[in-house]
Amino acid sequence: MSHSVPPPASMQVLLDRIVSASNTADVQSSLQSALEYPQDHPDVTIQADWILEHEELPEHLCWMLQHQTLKTSTSTAIEEDVLVLILKLYQQFLVQTSKCLSQPEPNRFLESLLDVMDSQASVYVRVLSLQLLLSVSQQHSRLANEQWLQAPNGLYRLADTLVKDLENPLEEAVRQEALAVAHCLVKQSPPMAKILVFAEVESRLLDATWTVYKGLTQGNVGVRQILEFVLDLLTALDDASLHELMWQRPSVPLRLTQLLDLRGGHQYLNPAEYVGKKKQKQVKKQQEKPKLGPLSSKRNQEEEDDDLDTLLQSTSSSSKEKKKSSADAPEESSEDLSDYPQLLEEEEEVVQLALKIAGVLLQVESLREQVWKHYAPRLCGFVWAMALTTPPRPETPTEFAYPSCRLQLSALELVATKLYSTEIMDHSKGLDRLLHVVCTGGGLASSLDERLQCSQAAVAVLRKLLDASRIHPILMRTLAPPPQDIPIETEGEAPPLPLEETEVQKLWNTVAVSTLPYVFAKTEESKSHRDEDHLTVQFTGALGGLTVFMIDEESREMLWQATPPMGSLDHMLEVLGSDTSSPTQHVRLGALFRFLCYYIEQSPTLVQHLLQSPASTPLATLATTTSDFQPLVWLLLGLSLEYFPTTMEECGGWTRASLMEVLQTIGISKVTKGLEAFKKKPQGLACELELQTWQTWYQQAVWTVRKRMVKELAGGSSLDDSDDDEHAEEASAAQLRPLQKLIAQQTEELEELREALRQAQSENVVQKDQLELWQRRMKSNPTQLDTLLNELTDQTSSLKQELSDMKQASASKEEAHAKEIEMMKQKLEEQAQESTRLEEESKEAQDDRDRMEQELSALSQAYSSLEDEYRRSAGGAAPASAPPGTPGAPTPTPIMSPGRSTEVATLRAENERMRQDAKAADDWMKMAVDKMNEMGSHNQQLKQQVASLQQQLSAGKASSEQKEALRQELERVMAQEQKYQEQLSTLQQRLQTQEAESSSLRQNLQQAEDYWKQSQEQWEQEKKDLQEQLDQANEVIVASVQTDVNYQTPPHQGSTAELQQLRDELDSKAAQIASMEEKVA
Repeated sequence: MSHSVPPPASMQVLLDRIVSASNTADVQSSLQSALEYPQDHPDVTIQADWILEHEELPEHLCWMLQHQTLKTSTSTAIEEDVLVLILKLYQQFLVQTSKCLSQPEPNRFLESLLDVMDSQASVYVRVLSLQLLLSVSQQHSRLANEQWLQAPNGLYRLADTLVKDLENPLEEAVRQEALAVAHCLVKQSPPMAKILVFAEVESRLLDATWTVYKGLTQGNVGVRQILEFVLDLLTALDDASLHELMWQRPSVPLRLTQLLDLRGGHQYLNPAEYVGKKKQKQVKKQQEKPKLGPLSSKRNQEEEDDDLDTLLQSTSSSSKEKKKSSADAPEESSEDLSDYPQLLEEEEEVVQLALKIAGVLLQVESLREQVWKHYAPRLCGFVWAMALTTPPRPETPTEFAYPSCRLQLSALELVATKLYSTEIMDHSKGLDRLLHVVCTGGGLASSLDERLQCSQAAVAVLRKLLDASRIHPILMRTLAPPPQDIPIETEGEAPPLPLEETEVQKLWNTVAVSTLPYVFAKTEESKSHRDEDHLTVQFTGALGGLTVFMIDEESREMLWQATPPMGSLDHMLEVLGSDTSSPTQHVRLGALFRFLCYYIEQSPTLVQHLLQSPASTPLATLATTTSDFQPLVWLLLGLSLEYFPTTMEECGGWTRASLMEVLQTIGISKVTKGLEAFKKKPQGLACELELQTWQTWYQQAVWTVRKRMVKELAGGSSLDDSDDDEHAEEASAAQLRPLQKLIAQQTEELEELREALRQAQSENVVQKDQLELWQRRMKSNPTQLDTLLNELTDQTSSLKQELSDMKQASASKEEAHAKEIEMMKQKLEEQAQESTRLEEESKEAQDDRDRMEQELSALSQAYSSLEDEYRRSAGGAAPASAPPGTPGAPTPTPIMSPGRSTEVATLRAENERMRQDAKAADDWMKMAVDKMNEMGSHNQQLKQQVASLQQQLSAGKASSEQKEALRQELERVMAQEQKYQEQLSTLQQRLQTQEAESSSLRQNLQQAEDYWKQSQEQWEQEKKDLQEQLDQANEVIVASVQTDVNYQTPPHQGSTAELQQLRDELDSKAAQIASMEEKVA
């Protein structure tokens, strides 16, 4: 093969020496010289084609990699240095081109690398082979993926390498490179991911995280790499049955549970490395306990007291604790955080990956209940405990290494989306602990944003767990607690404990304590910055938790009735009069307005209480003041306008007109745009799950407010077409009525459009998971996507070309079939003409028979004339006669006329012609059968083409429009085939009918021919007998005449009797001949 730039002579010599070398030393020196050639010749750039297009060199290189011997001498083993040089030669010069995968033949180079990977070579050589496999898989993904799937047990050999010699630390480098190759293949090809799953790679690798890398402790990099690979492996799978298969393998849930067990944290297992001196006593107590106990074990009595009641009591504790200086607070906070065992950053990454894997395995909703049921005590319990983490009391020993706020937030999101099981919540007393997280913001969260995220994520979990069946009993128990038996007090016995407060009472108490007047006042020794953030989280979290119980109008009324005096609307609205310059105050006000918007929805009673409160006066001022929460004030006023009590004209000085006047003062257009803009960028919501819930509710509320504003602008007109208005007093109202109706009609149309949009969005949610899966695939591997798109385009073009060719072939076949059908029609017409001709010949034969009858009549007349002549001669006219044989004697009349033989010859000729026609008909029938066989073969070919087209349709990846076009073309071809089949069947029937008629005609001709032969033979015999009788009669007559002439005597009576007898015989013969002619006719 010619090269555009041929190699230099010295380089060609080196390449030839590698092929012709007879020992290892020559090969090694030649390879070393080839690798150093660019250094020795800086002006020369080695091209891959010089090596790959060499006639024998690629074959020799692959042979040495596979067999580790020389090709010229198979008994000569090569050293590992030669293998290293070959691999480096490919790595430096050849792997950049895709030709390396096809020379000396496809799959040869990749299989050679797999053989090196599985060989007993050193770790360095095997690592080089795996690096080459990774390079070709990344740079030439399309061709490499095809060869990976075609290689004998290629992926299974790679899977075995991943778990080979796990206890041998020297194999770690090989295992890491093999994991990188497998990770690359999984991202590029989902089919290969399925093969690796069937090889149970993920199970064996997860086992290695515990047996080799010691699980969670210190977050080994090998554990993180394995978890990243398993996560991408499971993400690439789009078959839900495979996720179910993962849960059926014992290693997967077991190892995930071990990785999620926070008791494996390094600081928890080694407390002496981080605990301060003042905690040494606590360390000794903890060391006496077993390191690995159940995470969800029962807390002691002191820990059980750490609920919302304790939290509320802590806010009203002694003034000495509250009056610490702000300078001392951060130091104490940091010291307190350092006293708890925490997860290292590497361990945090391990747990995050384990949570993500669990989330992927729980994507199928049908599997969640099974997982909740079978793995609730362990795996699900660990995730719940992680989500409900709160710092223990100083005197309480820790039970695990504490997660960071980011990790706790991930656990809360997993619980809210995949593990929202009420059974697990009840088993772990999760409701009280969830409310504690709602009001405190989690365990080790330090900043306000982190605590708000955890608090709002816990509210999202509550929304998933609490439904009407649980909310209504809690509210009923709050309003009407069950009766308690009061025992008779006896001396020395303690009084009975009071009833435990319900969840609603605890949340209302938290709100009440958080809104005390001194909380938001700014005095010189009021509180530290940490206390302010703590109270802000309490206030916003408690309000968010109360919104969970607002599921209908009834529940809102019950919440209002359960409100304590310190948590009433008047008390909460006092916050509006405080300073709004503080960032935390903005957060509190935003949470308050969100709560109020939730609170008054669909409840005119609560709107009445809100507007009658004296503290609602600042609403008008806040509505006109620019702030982060200004759109929430507009929304609150709009909802008040919508649910304004219909039985009252004013509430606390507020009327519908005054509320509308406030909004008009701002500007209706500005209010509408501000409400729509706030929907996209709400303030104060840090959790994504709670943000989605808020946006859904907010959109509905905004539409309600907009409809109410349109109605108010239209003068309160209804949406009907009635023109009667008894209360219209001014002409301007009559003039504005059409505009009012138009606005009302537009409102109704907007409502219909909104409903249609809501239905469309609900339908799109069904396809959300699948679209997200494809989006992840496209983002993770754009190169492969481009390749797939190119393949799809090429395949579409080829299918279009094949379709065009098939159309042309079908058209040509249709034309050929039309010609054949035309020919068959012509043949049938010719056969019909032949049948007509045969009928005419039969008619001619009938005419011939008529002529024969006429000839027989002439023969009878000849007999009569002969008899008359005889009588005349017997009556005296003998002298005028002469006997036969004498001069002047009359000549006897022959029996048959001279034309009789000519007619017989004509009949024979006609019979011969009919036989030839029958033979021609047989030949035509044979030709018709051949044509039918040919049409059958064409029909078979057409069926094969249809089957091929169906296979192409099933194997192709054309778009839906192309598949539809191909399907229509297939249906058209099948319809045409059916049409041809029907025509062929009709033709076959006609041919069979014609063949039967021809056979019948041949039989009739044969019978006629046989009959004519028999009749001719009888005729000849009769003619011969008659001629003999005539001769005898003539002889008798001549003898009698001669006797009479000689003796001149009248005839004897005996002679007359003989003549009469002869005449009778002739008449009988004539009658027989007439009967024969009738038979012939």
